[in-house]
Amino acid sequence: MTALSSFPRRLVAVLAVAGACLGCSRAAEASPALDAANRAFAAGAYGDAATRFQALVEHEGYSAPVLFDLGNAYLRENQPARALLAYERARLLSPRDPAIARNLAQAEAAAGFSDDSSAVMRAARTLTLDEWTWLATAAFWLAVAGTAGAFVSKRGRAWAGRVAVTAGLVAAGAGAALVVASRVNDAGLVLEAAPVLVSPFAGAESSGSLRPGARIAIERTHDAFALVRDRAGHEGWVERAAVAPIVPDGAKYGA
Repeated sequence: MTALSSFPRRLVAVLAVAGACLGCSRAAEASPALDAANRAFAAGAYGDAATRFQALVEHEGYSAPVLFDLGNAYLRENQPARALLAYERARLLSPRDPAIARNLAQAEAAAGFSDDSSAVMRAARTLTLDEWTWLATAAFWLAVAGTAGAFVSKRGRAWAGRVAVTAGLVAAGAGAALVVASRVNDAGLVLEAAPVLVSPFAGAESSGSLRPGARIAIERTHDAFALVRDRAGHEGWVERAAVAPIVPDGAKYGA
């Protein structure tokens, strides 16, 4: 994972991933690998099922149904932090799926956390980044058309003006939601208990620890370590293997 030096660059990266996800929420086609993963889950071999679902993600790309199944397997395997990551990635692709939201809440409770997101953040997650982008773009051009109509037609000036103002407000709101949603998605999760170090070197002094399932921001990386910031604003270095970004770097999203 490479460091992200500015918010605009993070926004572009998240938008690029989201753009690749268009239409990714369709169910994965039946395959021997998927059948084997489902059979393992049905047999109660949740660890084996999780391994198989993860292999499907890595080889065939990210999709909401497979990520949802992966989260279910991890949750049954008593690995709520990894289940949270799978559900969060599934929600990125299918934000209004009630089953994903319900199981994500169960994973948070199992990890000892709750969703403390603001109402603004929760509202921003009701659409995908693609959907917010299309809404903002369409509203912007409708506002432009309304403004032009107000100048061209005296008879329809009042109506066109109202259209322009309303569309402008929608465009501004959608644009703001897009920025908020990109910040929500530009986050990470702690997958396993990890000491927080004052410098990115093995044996460095520890300043505390992170619990599995905690939400953090990944600021940058150095070799095998990542500089993270928790919700309280505390920063420190942890092993990169102990954390993961919700929006995976270089993700391959299935069609």
